[in-house]
Amino acid sequence: MDGLPEALPGDRGDTHDAGLIRTDAHHARLRSAVLDISTTLMTAEPDEFETKLRWSLSSVGEQIGADRGYIFRLEDDAFTLTTEWTADGIDPREIRRLDPDEHAWLFGRLEGFENVAVADPTDLPSGAATREFLGADGVRSAVLLPMVDSWSLVGVVGFEVAEAPHQWPASEVDVLRTAADIVAHSQARVRREQTLAEQNERLEAFASVISHDLRNPLNVVSG
Repeated sequence: MDGLPEALPGDRGDTHDAGLIRTDAHHARLRSAVLDISTTLMTAEPDEFETKLRWSLSSVGEQIGADRGYIFRLEDDAFTLTTEWTADGIDPREIRRLDPDEHAWLFGRLEGFENVAVADPTDLPSGAATREFLGADGVRSAVLLPMVDSWSLVGVVGFEVAEAPHQWPASEVDVLRTAADIVAHSQARVRREQTLAEQNERLEAFASVISHDLRNPLNVVSG
């Protein structure tokens, strides 16, 4: 109507703008948290890596309002829970091993390097092992992200919300995928450093034995 403002304070337009501002602020904080864990993990020494990894799960999990964060690593053709963070009052996960054959729905996507965002586990196919996996601990929503190294799935990073259903905006999931990539690359770096350190120790031990064997005949001759 002529003479009236197009939008009044507090109407849907203002609410929408306020929502966008909150969303932008949330994404900025999340990106900052991921940048922090990148610096922390990429410079972590092997003997402190696990401690800093749990801190990283906590830092990101708190930003997205998660109640639990964890990492399953590939070990002997199955994925084993190796690192976990929980918010106050939240119990650790009961299921600590995932068999890709049993969880075909989930790993069919993860092995294709897809992010898996589950707003409500009851929406998953009835009887699916992944539905039971999430439901066993009262999870209301979850996001599961592939850890990829050398074009192979080497682990899974997951965050869960227990108190209420949670929608996972694509922009948020993309940032979380970046965090999973950082974890995968950092883990690969640490393992390379550990392998190199073990090789150096073996070489030093071998050199010590050879040096001793070479000195011993000389001692016999000179003695």
